[in-house]
Amino acid sequence: MSIFAELWRASAPFGRATAAGGGRGGSSRSMTDVKFLPLSTMPGVLSVSFTPWVNDGSLDPHRLQFEPIDELPAIGISVRGIPIVRRVRMIAASVNLGRDVVIHHPDLVNLYGCSIGEGTRIGTFVEVQKNAAIGRNCKISSHSFICEGVTIEDGVFIGHGVMFTNDRFPRAVGADGLCLSDGDWSVIPTLVRERASIGSNATIVPGITIGYAAMVGAGAVVTRDVPDGAIVAGVPASIIGYCQDMEITERLEGRG
Repeated sequence: MSIFAELWRASAPFGRATAAGGGRGGSSRSMTDVKFLPLSTMPGVLSVSFTPWVNDGSLDPHRLQFEPIDELPAIGISVRGIPIVRRVRMIAASVNLGRDVVIHHPDLVNLYGCSIGEGTRIGTFVEVQKNAAIGRNCKISSHSFICEGVTIEDGVFIGHGVMFTNDRFPRAVGADGLCLSDGDWSVIPTLVRERASIGSNATIVPGITIGYAAMVGAGAVVTRDVPDGAIVAGVPASIIGYCQDMEITERLEGRG
């Protein structure tokens, strides 16, 4: 296979490749010279020059240019160690971002149709779906999933790999065997109150409220409301204590 055929085949998922310049037929190279790259934060699309060997041992200069296709994912290839990358927006234009929001790796999140308050920090591999709301100065750790219908108030900590849900009895298909659409089920909302903390790998069943400054232990499965200031753990989660922080205690007593 010619070097152009190899590059064209490798580039097909990423964009349209065009070759310019002369060259003799019969050139060939191993696919080891065409490598897939991980997601990249490098902006735009690069044009690269390379000089593939031809059968007679001489060099045959060519030029390959990539042209972006907007809807494709942000991945690329390398040719003889030279990266060819393109970038795609993983934060949709429909997202309402407050001031000073920190998203450490913008190409490694999936945010759409949601709102994120000022000063909040979003880790890698986080998905926030449409109609979800995150307040100010929250910390959302990597690999967490915040689905439609979830409201997170100010100052909340979400650990790594926390999973929210919004349907108690999910199904992929109906009785007729056809895939269900958005109109075939209803979102069940969940509320996380101000200053609550949810530990890594916790699962939150929909339709509950996690109270002010409450703390959910790592790996817990929360199936019912958590009172203000309570500490819950286990499967299903149950109360094992209450926060002893003086500021939180005084505020809770003041509410009473």
